[in-house]
Amino acid sequence: MFSRKSLFLALIAGAASGVVATSVWAQQAAPAAPPAVVLPPGVIIIDGYKYRLPESAKANLEPVRALIAASDALGVTRDNSYGGATHVTLSEAIDGWEFTGTGTYNGQPAKVVFGMEYRLPAVRMDITRGTSREIIVAARDLAWDESKPGNYSGPAKTSVIERLIPAYLMPGAVTTMGRQAIDKIKLASRNGMRELIIPVPKIGADLRVTLDAKGNIIHTETTVGGKVYSADFSGPWRNDDLDMHVFFPTKVVMKVDNVVTADLTVTEHWSNPYMIWPVPAALKK
Repeated sequence: MFSRKSLFLALIAGAASGVVATSVWAQQAAPAAPPAVVLPPGVIIIDGYKYRLPESAKANLEPVRALIAASDALGVTRDNSYGGATHVTLSEAIDGWEFTGTGTYNGQPAKVVFGMEYRLPAVRMDITRGTSREIIVAARDLAWDESKPGNYSGPAKTSVIERLIPAYLMPGAVTTMGRQAIDKIKLASRNGMRELIIPVPKIGADLRVTLDAKGNIIHTETTVGGKVYSADFSGPWRNDDLDMHVFFPTKVVMKVDNVVTADLTVTEHWSNPYMIWPVPAALKK
């Protein structure tokens, strides 16, 4: 410690040389505390990044990290640019997806335009086989068929849940449903790769999602009504056609109980396309 005499001599020496003896005072002063990080409401820090996620996500870190990896790979981890970019979100900016694929559907050559929206939720699958066209639709708790998009042609031949399941197998559902159940998602291992387990209340079942080392979603599956529905995805992962850097696989193969129902090569992909699902007059209560 410095005595009063030594402190006085140091001050004199500093004054004589024209230098203020700040080092003496520095040894006496307590270190300044780092400024507190003030986070916007509903924002937490994970691995140095600010995410709009509930506080409960911090108690479920490893599954959340896997979900973030999937979100990053899809290109749906976005900052809140309209709010000064104070944090990032997982899939909040992307509510709808649409892709066009060619290949086979139920064993026949087909072109499929598949639109899905997860807020309602809703799905429209427009299937062309040669000169025949089939459009199957579901929105919220209703299902119907159309002759062309928006034109009612008759009652549905399959249930709402059966029509929604393919949409929940798609990559966009993983990040959307995972974010909504952030404190309930689980992480397991499948064939040496990460497997996310995500509850999907609408279909009353878990969605199991396999990620590759880069976080790409390569397999999804769920079991509903005793049937196993699955989808396999492979690249190259293509940027969407609006150049939004939201990515979708080039190859989509869907199965029911391991039997291929759709084998499609993606030729177009859109994020947040304009899609509507007007309820037909025949179904309005």
